[in-house]
Amino acid sequence: MSNKPELIFEKWKADLSKKDRSHKYVESNFDELFSTLHKSKIKFDDAYGYLSKAIAAHNPSRDAVKHTYRNLRGVLNGKTEAEFEKSWKENIDSAAKRVFYSLYPIDGEEKEEAQYGSMSASEYRKQRAYFDAMPKVDIAKLREDRKKMMEEFERMEKEQGGSDE
Repeated sequence: MSNKPELIFEKWKADLSKKDRSHKYVESNFDELFSTLHKSKIKFDDAYGYLSKAIAAHNPSRDAVKHTYRNLRGVLNGKTEAEFEKSWKENIDSAAKRVFYSLYPIDGEEKEEAQYGSMSASEYRKQRAYFDAMPKVDIAKLREDRKKMMEEFERMEKEQGGSDE
């Protein structure tokens, strides 16, 4: 086995710290790794060795679990923190395996890619990666900035109005 798959994995792992790891981005994060391995013609057995490493790298830290559980406690319908953590990790595990097996079929035969609407799976992955690379909009910050601008505008109007009289 060459060093190339290890380098690909290490780069992905380093980049993962800068990526959004929330539920909706889990599959695209794994897709980036396994697509790169697949495009680099890394064989099934070699790529499979990185599946569990990638899952472990993507799993949330204990502090992240505690923080998220504390924030979501009201909507978890009595789920304990341990149950919440187990469910979170199972979802990550499932997503990783779905992506891996979509690119690396068990029988070794390349299957015809699934269609997503009018797009093939590879087209969908490219579109998803492009979309995920776009900056995220913080609505709360926009509202706060708008409020500050309006207050500043009102203050300026009062100052101008006071000097005219």
